[in-house]
Amino acid sequence: MKAQFAPVRERRFVYIGHSGWQKNPEYLEAISAALPSTPFAWIGGGSRKLRGYEPLGRLDFAKEQAREVVRQHDFLLTVGKHDANPATILEAMSWGLIPVCTPQSGYSGYPSIINVPLDDVAGTVRVLTRLQELPQSTLLGLQARNYGLLSGRFSWGRFVGQVANAIEDESPTPAIREDPSRRLLLRVYSMRSPYNAWRPDNLAKLLRRQVRRLRQHSPSR
Repeated sequence: MKAQFAPVRERRFVYIGHSGWQKNPEYLEAISAALPSTPFAWIGGGSRKLRGYEPLGRLDFAKEQAREVVRQHDFLLTVGKHDANPATILEAMSWGLIPVCTPQSGYSGYPSIINVPLDDVAGTVRVLTRLQELPQSTLLGLQARNYGLLSGRFSWGRFVGQVANAIEDESPTPAIREDPSRRLLLRVYSMRSPYNAWRPDNLAKLLRRQVRRLRQHSPSR
């Protein structure tokens, strides 16, 4: 648990995740470029490097040393365009950080989860500058509200209950007409995904694994 925040105008932002297109890396870089005196760090990995972010690499948050690195920061920043409900927001809340995210991340309407506009650098700079100026007591109040959200609205008990109700609900479900254009759009997004099996880099990894497997099971000469 994070006991206190850094002094005014000395607070640190951290981005946690990969650098794929879904995470809007160009926007992350534009934000850091507009605030050169503000410390930004990056926990995660990816083929693309994030300019303006201190690379901390991949960390195992099951270990206390990794969580201590997180607690050295004050805010989590994530600005995805198509990144609904990233778990890092809830994880950051549990560690005591204040999440700062675009509404497209799936969290909006919560005063203690700070929203920034999508692809509006000037608007985001205004929000981050205001957060740098907030008194310690205000930030601790936001932190306390987030702890309350985790124990209530975003608890595992509520999630499991909703899933169980959906499974056990026997009421008829109205048919949903499929939009062909939406199917095409989803296909385009899937092809652009860094996890798509047909991407050249992923296909190469698959072939290398198959070669290693064949070598391991081939009879010795």
